Amino acid sequence: MAETQGEWAGIVALAIVFLSGCWFADSACAAAANAPVSPTRRPNIIFVLTDDMGYGDPGCYGGNFALTPNVDRLAMEGVHFTQYYGSSPICSPSRVGLTTGMFPARWRITSFLHERAANRGCEQVDSLDAKAPSLVRPLKAAGYATGHFGKWHMGGGRDVKDAPPFEVYGFKEHASTWESPDPHSDITAGKWIWSPQDKVKRWDRTAFFVDKTLDFLKRHKDQPC
Repeated sequence: MAETQGEWAGIVALAIVFLSGCWFADSACAAAANAPVSPTRRPNIIFVLTDDMGYGDPGCYGGNFALTPNVDRLAMEGVHFTQYYGSSPICSPSRVGLTTGMFPARWRITSFLHERAANRGCEQVDSLDAKAPSLVRPLKAAGYATGHFGKWHMGGGRDVKDAPPFEVYGFKEHASTWESPDPHSDITAGKWIWSPQDKVKRWDRTAFFVDKTLDFLKRHKDQPC
């Protein structure tokens, strides 16, 4: 994969949304082109990442444990991938791989990010390097609205107070959880992932992030995102 941001310039469109614990799909679409594409042809793309969801869980991939009609419809009306490689089965490095397009160990993230001492024990850093490649930066530079809504877990939280902000990676807007550079106040009233004082309760978080995402898309309906 590319090691410099310039090598991502062929990507046409991507708006990344990371949602943790949602019954959506682990779906991704990225179009590549060698020449500039007319703005009217640039697609809106939502990337949804669900923690701990297996390849065969959605109905469109043969799953029958839980009904996933909306996911199945996305697959039917969009792109249905049949080959995929995950860079890691663990939350933080898998996100690093998806964001950078590189093996996460190259950025010294090989397990879930924890407190500084535990990160040292895993011989890993505390957050994704601000200089790391990001799929989002060239798309934002090309005029795309970019947003991240949901779990981040690539730096921030616990005793890590100096993680790079979302904007460094190219995100224009964001709303995220406690394990991020800038947790949303409605879901992080305390100093832990959740608390009884949270304005948005734990069981309502999926709806909270979905509403944030839909609001973002509605406000940028005349702009590729």
